[in-house]
Amino acid sequence: MKNDDSLYCKYVDDLFKYGISLGFGRESCEDAIHDVYLHLYSERIADTLRDVRDVKAYLFRSVKNRLIDLQKRENIVIYTDGIEELPFKIDFTVLDSIIAKEKAAILKAKIDRLLSMLTPRQREAVYLRYIQELEYEQIAQVLDMEVESVRKLVHRGLEKLRKEADPELFMVLIGALFAFRV
Repeated sequence: MKNDDSLYCKYVDDLFKYGISLGFGRESCEDAIHDVYLHLYSERIADTLRDVRDVKAYLFRSVKNRLIDLQKRENIVIYTDGIEELPFKIDFTVLDSIIAKEKAAILKAKIDRLLSMLTPRQREAVYLRYIQELEYEQIAQVLDMEVESVRKLVHRGLEKLRKEADPELFMVLIGALFAFRV
C-alpha cells in the first residue's frame, strides 16, 4: 500500500461502531483497534496483508478477536454461551431526526422489540450485511462460518422480522437499516 494511514482512516469508524455494537465499551474498542493496527504496522502492513483476500473482513475479525482477548484478560464476562452469543446490539438513533420525538420513541421500541427476537448472531449478520455493506463471503470470514450458512442466517433473520412485524413496520425497519449506513 502506498499510504498506510489511509487503511486506518478508511476503516476506523466502522470498526469502532462494530465493537460498540458487540457490547464492548468505548475504551476497549479503541484499544482493540489500535492493537490491531499496531500489529499491522509493526509487521509491515504489506507483509501482513499479502495473503489476505479481503482486508475489510480481516480487520473486522481481527478487532472482534482482539476485543474477546482483552475481555478474557480483564476477566470481564459479557456473554456466557460462547462467541456465537455476543450481545450484539444495533441502536437506531437516526430515527429521531426523521420522525417527531414521541413517535420515534414508540417506533424505536417496536424496532428494538423486533430485533430482540433475532438471535445475537442474526443481529450481527444483518448489521454486517446491511449497515456495513459486507458481502456474504466477507461476513463468513468475520463470523467464521460457511458462506451458505451466512446467507441462511440473514435470510432467516429477515423472515422472522417479516413474520413478526406488520408490513408497514417491516418497511420502516428495512428503510432504517439502509438509512443507518448513510
